[in-house]
This record gives sequence, structure tokens and C-alpha cells, in this order.
Amino acid sequence: MAATAGCAYPAKTIVGKNDAQGAVQVAPSIVELPPRVGSFQAPNQIREFDRDFVLASSSQNGGRFLFEYVSANETVDNWKTMISVVYAKGQSPSPLQWGKTFSMSAARDTPHYSVWATKDNGYAKVIYEPNGQFPGYEVDAFRTYHLSACKGLVALQYAIRPDMADANDNDPKAKHEVLLKLAAQSKELADRIRDSAWVPDCSRK
Repeated sequence: MAATAGCAYPAKTIVGKNDAQGAVQVAPSIVELPPRVGSFQAPNQIREFDRDFVLASSSQNGGRFLFEYVSANETVDNWKTMISVVYAKGQSPSPLQWGKTFSMSAARDTPHYSVWATKDNGYAKVIYEPNGQFPGYEVDAFRTYHLSACKGLVALQYAIRPDMADANDNDPKAKHEVLLKLAAQSKELADRIRDSAWVPDCSRK
């Protein structure tokens, strides 16, 4: 598939595309899993968006481990910006293979997504519209890490819930304008996650 015009991502292969234009108080009982799983060590906090995000929740589904981070005055149930780290233990797809799988999954949930891959990483940006699963608009960006030392796939996710309370989804022209604004936000989020200096800690044996 053709690359998006004007995109600055280096050496990428498009694998899926369907774009429309303070201190954190965390109760220890919330974190259900230790931050270390095998050789992967989940961080206790991640600094991004000029503030600290602290590990607030973790869960497991088979070999898939999810770690969720929130900033001051936000919780995993009530947030405007969230960072998540997913560790898929034992899985080792290439960035292109991950992109193809993610593209098929995204296509079931939303018509607004773009997925691509470089030699070392998979990337995606997604816009979700309000529905039974999402109470409001949500914009997500993803970056995957394929490091042999991790003995599994690690994915970093940024998610924001833009304030679109005044959006008129019944007016096609107004909704198109909303989607154009969200598309710009998704590009900004994808650029940020692409440029992030964060890398998984898989140095422990």
C-alpha cells in the first residue's frame, strides 16, 4: 500500500491504512502483578508529556501482561492521558508481521487507523469514535520493540481522550471537521512515540 504523503517516518512499509481526515496517589492493592515478568522489567514510572506517569494497574491474560500508567489526579478509570506497556511473553513477530495482525484487529473496531513498520519497530495510530466500548473519542499511538533479550514482544501505547463534548456527530460536515482535528492529534501522538527515548528493560536474567 502507498505511504501517506508528506510523512517523515524513515524506511517504512505501510501494512494497513484507513485514515479519515502533582503527586500520583496509587494504592498498592491496585497493582496486581509484580513489575518484573521473566526478563522484562516494567518501569515504576514513565516521564512523558512533561510529567510523570506512575504504574497504577497491571493485569495478565495468558502470556500477555498489561501495565497502565497515569499522572497526577487521574486514575485508570478516569483519565485524559494514559500510557500503557504490553509484554507478550514468548511472542516474537517481526515488525511487519505485528503490523499485519494489528491492522486486521483495528479494522474490526474502527475505520480510522494507520499501521506501518520499519526494520526495528512497528507503529500504529488509531482514532476511536464513541460507541459501547468507548464513551467518547479516543486517540491512540503504538510502538513495538522486538528485542531478543526480552524473550517476547513489548509494545508502548499512548492514549488521549480529547475534549469533544461539543462535537455534533449528527452533522456530517461537523463530524468531518472533528475527525480532521483528531487526525492531526493522532499524527502528533505518533510523532511523539516515534521520538520517545524509552526502551524496554530486559537486562535481567
